[in-house]
Amino acid sequence: MRSFTLGLIISIVLASSFFIYAYSEASSLKYRGDDYYVSDEVWYVTSSRNLLHEVFGSHPKYSVDSYVFATISFNSESDLMEHLDDLDSLLRSIGGEIVRANYTVTGDRIAAIWVMVPESNSSKLEKIDYAKIRYGFEYPSKSGILDYLNLEHPPLGKYMIMLSMMLLGDSPANWRIPGIFEGSIIIILVYLIVSRILNPFWGVIASISIFLDPIFHAMSIVAMLDIHLTFFTTLCLLFLAYDRPLAASISSWLAFSVKFSGLFPVVCTYLYLRIYRRERPLRALTISILPSLVYLALSIPLINYLGLERWIQENLNAVAWHTTSRGSGPTPSPPWAWFLNLAPMALHVNPDLIARVNFVSYIFSFVFTILLFPLMLKGERLYIPMMMILSIVLGYTAVYIAGNRTLYSFYAVQLSPSVASAFSISLFYLIMEDLEVVRREWRSFLNMIFGDKIELPEELRPLLSFKGNKSFYMLNMILPVLVSIILHHNFYLPGSPVFSTNARDFGLSWILSDLLIRSSDEIWVRELIFSSITIISALIVSLDLAELGSMYPIPISLLVLSGYDWTLLSLALVLESISLMRRGKKITSLVLAVLSCSLNPINILLFPMILRGRSSVIFAASLVPLSLLSWPEEGTGGLLQGFAGVYTPAIALATSIILTAYTMKY
Repeated sequence: MRSFTLGLIISIVLASSFFIYAYSEASSLKYRGDDYYVSDEVWYVTSSRNLLHEVFGSHPKYSVDSYVFATISFNSESDLMEHLDDLDSLLRSIGGEIVRANYTVTGDRIAAIWVMVPESNSSKLEKIDYAKIRYGFEYPSKSGILDYLNLEHPPLGKYMIMLSMMLLGDSPANWRIPGIFEGSIIIILVYLIVSRILNPFWGVIASISIFLDPIFHAMSIVAMLDIHLTFFTTLCLLFLAYDRPLAASISSWLAFSVKFSGLFPVVCTYLYLRIYRRERPLRALTISILPSLVYLALSIPLINYLGLERWIQENLNAVAWHTTSRGSGPTPSPPWAWFLNLAPMALHVNPDLIARVNFVSYIFSFVFTILLFPLMLKGERLYIPMMMILSIVLGYTAVYIAGNRTLYSFYAVQLSPSVASAFSISLFYLIMEDLEVVRREWRSFLNMIFGDKIELPEELRPLLSFKGNKSFYMLNMILPVLVSIILHHNFYLPGSPVFSTNARDFGLSWILSDLLIRSSDEIWVRELIFSSITIISALIVSLDLAELGSMYPIPISLLVLSGYDWTLLSLALVLESISLMRRGKKITSLVLAVLSCSLNPINILLFPMILRGRSSVIFAASLVPLSLLSWPEEGTGGLLQGFAGVYTPAIALATSIILTAYTMKY
């Protein structure tokens, strides 16, 4: 008890230090951004202010020396010029003046002005009937910004910004106070989580870890939604650690009420109920889903304002928006890149405020999330933070595969409490535990998978329990994808957003690229193309790969899958064609052969494998990797091109023949 209290005091000191430092940063003038809005504060803060005016009928106040400020917007620039003299006269009569009149020549050139009037006369602005009045801090010059409600995201995060505006005033420092406060509380919550799972010492280590996480610091001092999402995700994790699944479920739906990515903690709660509490599927689903009424209750003001039908439609639009790539913008960063700090997003430049992670703690956590995976199946509670990491990363990966390639590094802040907890647990296992235990658990786990007996929830059995070689082919699919994600610098999958026709930019051949560009406005065509790629990828998983494949299926699948382009998929088709031909299925084999060779004629060179001879297998074994390194304009990069240019395919073929002849001597 004494050690717990001491650890709690240390975490409170860390939290207090964090609050003081973060507030000094947030309230300083060095983060000026776009009219003092940093990054996406442009959208979230302004929509919060608009919600106050439109939905709640309240006016936030930004005041200086007994003057209050308001933005007055017009339908058009000509409308503004028509009423400008009358407005100026009114302002002078009540002791006010125009503070900013350059909206029409900056940014998106909106028809608006920002004014100040004595607080005692502010009600007289209501007499203006030819323009819209928005009290508070100045708006950025963005088109439609004075009507924007940010309906693509749930309202809770904006409610918290609104509350701060009303209680403390509408200014940059006050927008950011809720996030700073929540960030400070998260440091204490992380201590409570790990001290419950392990002990207070490791809880303090976890608190220090998140205290030193740069993305946690960066996202806490800007008024965006993600720190509020992170706060409720941390609450969910806390209640899971204390075995309070209903409270965890409510917290997860509060996270959902901030951003739809709060659905991932809902999934984690469901998995906890099934794996740790051994609840039946229906009961686990009920506990996980019933608190969604929280989201409905928080949406009542919007339902009342928009009407039920439009509110439902806006939610459907939001789902479409979240599963579709945006156009131009910051460099995207897929979920697996967050752990490696690839393409971190700059929230502010000069001084720099970058959404990048603590490389050491995130890599440790990622590795041990995989390494300790069998412990989850045994119901070991120390895996709970790792289970949250899995839920969030796989959730964002599903969003990525569904079509949204414009994910950004700052989304990783939702992981930060789980990563800090997992990092502390990882160090504990590394220093205090014998990793031989983990090795034994993995051996037991793999024995369960390849055997017929596996004690898992029914929902997971179709994925992990196969008879014969199907499990091997499942690993065949997963391992190459994971390895190739790490190996490929561009981190793209089929269906990435099309910005150019250079195949190396996104791993597709120029024909498919051109088709994607032409169909960019036809969603059904694009989805048909992506579905076709998925089907062909499924064929790869089921390959026998003739004699070579039956001996070494994982390396060959790695070669085929790692490029993620049309030509390499055609290689998979020709290998399947050869396999079918040798099994006597000549018509199906011929169809696949024609399709494959029409995509890439070089595949004809692989058909000697039909002869079953040792030489044909050796020939194919050398030709396939050499070809992957030599084909020009492919996603694999054509590594040999720099030495021989257009002659590299011929050199690859000649080298394969020589290697085959030399090897056959032995």
